[in-house]
Amino acid sequence: MKTTLKRTMAALSAAAIVATSAAVLAVPTSAAGGTATIGTVEVTVEEAKAGQIQVPVSVDNNFVKLSLGAEWNTDELDCTSIEGTQSTLALKFAFSEAYDFAWLPFLSTAADRDGNVLAYDAAKKGATVAYLTFDVKDTDIQPGDVYTITAAATGRDGTKAQFENVNGDGGLTTPVSGAIVVKGEPTTEEPTTEAPVVTTEAPVVTTEAATTAAPKATTTAKAATPAATTTKKAAAASTSSPKTGDALPIAGVAVAVAVIGGVALVSKKRK
Repeated sequence: MKTTLKRTMAALSAAAIVATSAAVLAVPTSAAGGTATIGTVEVTVEEAKAGQIQVPVSVDNNFVKLSLGAEWNTDELDCTSIEGTQSTLALKFAFSEAYDFAWLPFLSTAADRDGNVLAYDAAKKGATVAYLTFDVKDTDIQPGDVYTITAAATGRDGTKAQFENVNGDGGLTTPVSGAIVVKGEPTTEEPTTEAPVVTTEAPVVTTEAATTAAPKATTTAKAATPAATTTKKAAAASTSSPKTGDALPIAGVAVAVAVIGGVALVSKKRK
């Protein structure tokens, strides 16, 4: 994800590119050599996501021969094609193996009836000589994003970019870089501070229910009360003296015992 600082610097870079391009276009056409400018194109977020964005390459002077390099970040952009705009200009571009650079050599094919090569007349035919078509590979496209396309004055093999005028004067190409700029104000990303996650484990409290054994109702059966025993008192012995003539059941001498006032009296009765 792009940072706010990067987006701010990119916006400043885009502004500088636009200002430089305007100044370059004001260069007199009579000057030796010339300037080749990679344009700056503004698009919406939706257009950037859709891709196939055409970025123009333009010149500020007439020429017979022109060469220029273009370079981009392949993490952000993918150049899918390069196309010349003029039928009188031959363009035999070449990509680097990594497809992060292209060398663009232009040659005028126009000639007069005597076979003399005619210079490409930018004032009459138009300043735009080619288009570079790009897809935006960035997955986080935001308003204010800037994707720079650097114009190079030297090829990967060290070849210098040339700008040969119609009068035969040679010179070096002055390259001006361009960009794809996403319209809108850069979004300000506030730093996100995540509060530390504090995990508090509640103590596990195990409460054992007090078990109160209900007292068993103990019913002690009372011992059965023995049935009232009625003891018949022996019939009180008669204290009266036996009647005369009463025979005692004991043969021989019968002894009769009587308790009178706690004194035992023994009465012997003869047969």
